Amino acid sequence: MLPPRTVITEDDAAQILRPYGLRLRALRPLFRGTINSNYYIESDAGPAFLRLCEGKTDADLRFESRLIWHLTSHGLRTPELWHAHYRDPYVKFRREGALLPQAAMLFEWVKGVEYLDSEIDRERAHGVGQLLGQFHLCAATLPPDAAGPPRGAAELVPAHREGIYGLPQIRKRLLGLQLRPAARGSLGPVVDELMAEATRLMASRPRGLPSGLGHCDLFPDNLLFPRRRRRAKGAGAQGPGSDDGWVLDLEQVATTSYVYDVAVALLAFCAPAPSWPPLSAEGGAGEATAPDPEATEPTPAAESPAGSPVAEGSPVAEGAVDTAPRLGPLRREPARALLDGYQSMRVLGDAEWQALHGELRCAAVRFTTTRLTDVHLRARAATGPHEAPMAARLPGPPPPPHSKDYRDFLWRLRRLKELSSDELVDALR
Repeated sequence: MLPPRTVITEDDAAQILRPYGLRLRALRPLFRGTINSNYYIESDAGPAFLRLCEGKTDADLRFESRLIWHLTSHGLRTPELWHAHYRDPYVKFRREGALLPQAAMLFEWVKGVEYLDSEIDRERAHGVGQLLGQFHLCAATLPPDAAGPPRGAAELVPAHREGIYGLPQIRKRLLGLQLRPAARGSLGPVVDELMAEATRLMASRPRGLPSGLGHCDLFPDNLLFPRRRRRAKGAGAQGPGSDDGWVLDLEQVATTSYVYDVAVALLAFCAPAPSWPPLSAEGGAGEATAPDPEATEPTPAAESPAGSPVAEGSPVAEGAVDTAPRLGPLRREPARALLDGYQSMRVLGDAEWQALHGELRCAAVRFTTTRLTDVHLRARAATGPHEAPMAARLPGPPPPPHSKDYRDFLWRLRRLKELSSDELVDALR
């Protein structure tokens, strides 16, 4: 994982906490996230999560804070946002030598558990689907501004927010890579493949699908599960989705088709990718080169002792073969469970089912591209050695090492292209 983009001192952190009426006791960087700079804060009021917002406008920050209040007031669990004096949802601070002030947001520290995608079984996948469906239903009632709908309006006008990772924006990134000599090299064929796929998808993508505010980035490291599994129905369980976990990281929330948001979750939670040989790093600009494009498929995994199968939905032991039934890249049973959980909150229509295969490919192109630009080509030499000691000093067990390798989604895209839309829908619906 990458270190924080912005490095702050304890004096900086104390300055940030002052408007909250808090005193700093400890500050530790969190080696996670690819956009913002994240820190663990210990204050006289207890632990908190500090996010230094990179490249965000005031409108972005106010939208996110309003969405957090709306979701929590409607029963969806997401870490609560601290408010500073005068009820400000964020503060501005200026580091020594910086030209402009930077925004910071402070969240409650949630004691949940992260799981790898290989650890997502049917029950957890069902909970993921429920939470995503609950998110869509709750976010659909967010009005376009704090004043709410116009007086006398016949029906609620939902909020709208343009995303920055749509296919047109992804094609612009790919064009930039095609024109960048440092990225052409061994990455050239991969970039060309992604550009061709993005162009095909833009021409064939259906219009008019049910849409609204979507999370757009629901991954295992953006969802915390409760430490104890919920009780079975009929044994005092709470309402649907209410105890399945906490949804994190709402900064990428944007208006999208609901089925695209479902596709992102399916690839993130139900399609564990193979292990890859390490990418070789180059000096200079801190960039890395990819292996030969023909070598972007994994080397065969060693057979498990006695060839025993791995239990469906369970983590795959090192050196074992993942024998869980698959639909392209998707593990069939967790994928079915995620869709069942989602449809317990919101039913997918016929047009959404027919669009699912294409939306899965859109998601695969999007995340392959952004992991190329935001992670692979921005890799720093300072990762690795500091991550384990920092994580070890935080309360509770360290989070699992989630992969940010662009080859994960390139592999998923290629497996999806081998699968027809009819095969996918017939097996999952």
